[in-house]
Amino acid sequence: MAKLFADAKRRNTQWIFEKTGFHSAEKDEQFDDTSQRFNQMADDLNELGAGIAASLKLTKQAFDVNEKLSRLVDKFYNGEYNREWPEVNTLANMRHHAEAGRFRLYWEDAHQKVRPSAAAICIERSLDRLRYFSNESVPKLKERVQERNNAELNFHSYQRRQASAAKKKPGSKELEHLNSKLEMTSKHFNEINGVLKDDILKEKLARDALVEESVITLLICQAEMYRDISSNLNDLVAGLPQEKVLPIQTKIKDMALTGGPVRRTTAGPSTLEKGAMIATGMATTSDYVKTQAEKDQEAAAAAARAVAAEEVARSEDAYRNQGRNPEAVAVNQSMAIKVKAMFDCEAETDADLAFAVGDIIIVTSKDDSGWWEGTCNGKSGQFPANYVEAI
Repeated sequence: MAKLFADAKRRNTQWIFEKTGFHSAEKDEQFDDTSQRFNQMADDLNELGAGIAASLKLTKQAFDVNEKLSRLVDKFYNGEYNREWPEVNTLANMRHHAEAGRFRLYWEDAHQKVRPSAAAICIERSLDRLRYFSNESVPKLKERVQERNNAELNFHSYQRRQASAAKKKPGSKELEHLNSKLEMTSKHFNEINGVLKDDILKEKLARDALVEESVITLLICQAEMYRDISSNLNDLVAGLPQEKVLPIQTKIKDMALTGGPVRRTTAGPSTLEKGAMIATGMATTSDYVKTQAEKDQEAAAAAARAVAAEEVARSEDAYRNQGRNPEAVAVNQSMAIKVKAMFDCEAETDADLAFAVGDIIIVTSKDDSGWWEGTCNGKSGQFPANYVEAI
């Protein structure tokens, strides 16, 4: 025990000398670089393992949500929510009972059988191996690096002491003893240093093979998780009315080709800030009027949205009005109050209605506070009355 304590004290003294610059020892820069890269390599593997674990967890949650959703959909067709009134409106009867049942069965099979099977293989062949490498191989190698560093400090310590004794006590027994210790520690350090450098490089190759195996396994397992459910959903879609399928598929593809959906943003004050400025007389509506080019661009975008909204509205009205009295339908439509947006309006909360300049809004409620309620582009909410004008 006393010898271990003395060795540790000597190494600590040497470490302080080297850090403070009192003794400049020759370092193996190649090993230091290799060791640093090895430590970074270990951190990289931890990130990969954490990413795969998170993917498996979130995929499980996604499949669980979709399985529950499929069961809910099936209830509307084949279960407790199937509340048809054929004596009132025979044309409103839902027709896709078989598809809803298959939709539920497909997601149950995907979530309860396919996904957990693929996840188990991914854990066995990828995640468990990454964990073993990070939790077993890496710590063992780090222990050996520490042993090597201790051997280096021992070697440098005797190197420093031998040089001092050679100057102060030439020919003494102490110098003879230090020469022996220096030779022994030098040999031990060089042996362990050379072997360890080779072993670190071997671990690097093993790490590369592990990463490739893990990534290949991950890709295959993800493909298998989604292969059957994707194929089954495509079969379901193929059996749906294609006059409904094709427009939706086309819109999705077109939007994806243009970079995906873009959220409209407005520079400058928020909707509430604009309303407050106008209400308090600190600004007028003309202060927020945009250039003619901006107006033309927004008007064109609003017109395109209006056409799309009208198309959706006609389709929805056609479904809703099947079997109803045509005169009553005409009266309801004529009573709607429509206004036109003069400014962009952002939704500050879930209760707010967002719209752009030129959008047409159907007013459903008016309030003396200056905040009205209405619908626009399929959404409902409240909006400032001074942002719109009557049509």
